[in-house]
Amino acid sequence: MKAIVQKVVSHLPAAHKINYLVHKHITIGKELSEDFFLDRLSHFTNHYRFLKQYHANPGPELNVLELGTGWHPIVPVAFFLSGHTDIITIDIRPQLYPEMVQQTLNWFLKLNEDGRLRKFIPELQPDKINKLREVYEKASTLTPKATLTALNIQTWNLDARKLPLPDSSRDLIISNNVLQDIPSFILEGIFAEFQRVAKPNALASHFTDMSDQFSHFDPSISNLNYLQYSDATWNLLTNKLQAQNRERIPFYRELYKKTGLKQVEEVNNQANLTDVKKVKLHPKFQGISMEDIGVLHSHLVGIYEQ
Repeated sequence: MKAIVQKVVSHLPAAHKINYLVHKHITIGKELSEDFFLDRLSHFTNHYRFLKQYHANPGPELNVLELGTGWHPIVPVAFFLSGHTDIITIDIRPQLYPEMVQQTLNWFLKLNEDGRLRKFIPELQPDKINKLREVYEKASTLTPKATLTALNIQTWNLDARKLPLPDSSRDLIISNNVLQDIPSFILEGIFAEFQRVAKPNALASHFTDMSDQFSHFDPSISNLNYLQYSDATWNLLTNKLQAQNRERIPFYRELYKKTGLKQVEEVNNQANLTDVKKVKLHPKFQGISMEDIGVLHSHLVGIYEQ
């Protein structure tokens, strides 16, 4: 049913705004949940941990490029609070809405007040919290772009295969559960562009959700349900609002290799092997090991060797 509704909505004018309103008022709700906020904040913690571990000169002077701004700019704001002053977040289309940005800032203030924020942001800077509080108080009168600009965060809406950035200019390139929503051939172009703009020894840190996103709403299907379909059938079921590419972990490992990245970390969340074996795989997936098929979520970290 969700597939049918999204398919219809995807062909309407302003499809992404309609999809946002459906999520806001029907499927998710008006409020940014604490669970979602903490999950994305933990992504920042892991990006930051590996930056400290693998970059030769980690510090707030390093710049950040994020792919996939989405509705809640949680990770970019966390980098601001740790002292970074050059943060760019990009998305193919504008998805920031005033109430979502305000809720994001409010959660940071709540966690700071109850003492939990420093657990996620070890180098939290008090002056940045004060600045965030000042911006939050004005946010209702500002556009989302203006709110984030006040926090040293640039928001760009463009094709990530054509970045208006010089060669060898970025220190840290990240994403948070967005790669799976981009067609494979476009991903290859994006990573080639990342290779162009990355400094030597820059870090890439990407979280990818390889579970069937329909299973997040329908408990009757498994996390790997979508691997039973042919490409033709899957293209009928999916749409531009939820266009999962269905790639498995070997694709992402190879993508790193092709674009100048030496993989240094791979942290995976696996499905139970018994459950994986129950899935009736389409022939296109049958040459992949059961262990690799069963990777549901992965955090891949690499260093650009240039």
